[in-house]
Amino acid sequence: MKIVAELIEAIRNDRLNGASTLTRQSLEALHLAAGGLPSGSPDDYLTALTEVALALSQARPNMHSINHYMQCFLAEIKQRPLTDDLPSCIAKLTEDLIQQWETSRSQLIKAGASLISQGRTIFTSSYSSTIIASLLLARQEGKDFSLLIAVSRFQDGQPAYGANMASELAGQGITSTLIDDGKITDNIEKADMVVLGADTVLADGSVVNGYPSAAIAKAASAHSIPVYVLCEESKCSDHNFIQPEPGFEIIPAELISAVIKV
Repeated sequence: MKIVAELIEAIRNDRLNGASTLTRQSLEALHLAAGGLPSGSPDDYLTALTEVALALSQARPNMHSINHYMQCFLAEIKQRPLTDDLPSCIAKLTEDLIQQWETSRSQLIKAGASLISQGRTIFTSSYSSTIIASLLLARQEGKDFSLLIAVSRFQDGQPAYGANMASELAGQGITSTLIDDGKITDNIEKADMVVLGADTVLADGSVVNGYPSAAIAKAASAHSIPVYVLCEESKCSDHNFIQPEPGFEIIPAELISAVIKV
């Protein structure tokens, strides 16, 4: 299907959204393929779906959650009987995977909101839809907090991801102070805690996330300010090494106080 190929290419080239959003988009592309591939033999149908899942798993290698769900899907379809109702069974499987993602994300947002206490000052960076949702829920719960966000521009001409997050939050009633990426050390002592998202959590406890997460974690550690990472369990890899894409970096495990995962 041309539209599925276009969706995969869009996910591969997306430099605005984080891992959680792109994982959901990947699952939706898989669901679309499951229901829209041309009819043929069950073997041909499964072969075509396998190709779609593999292409999605390889689209963003820094985002382990996409690969996690694609591997779950591939493991499941190997066990499916080759019957005439196979497409409807596979479509139901993709719906179940989307529901798993939604449940995990909902639980993580609640955990993130619980992490935020009244009157705290939070420092964050990059762009994380999970952190945005957690902050909004904390505010809905009546918590008043201050927010510092690093501008998070990796190179001239690229998006300022932290500024984008600040703008989105402002549109929903949460104000923040933008901190220049070169001024993190000068401002870190204003924070009570650092809260970051994650694209992948490696087996050794280190975290892959957008620039300048590592600099914030390092500065916070030097001042005994706790650093928390919010992530879905699906982002946890069994590998100890990954080559970050441009604009991403590895936060060493020793700089992280806790990874909050569900």
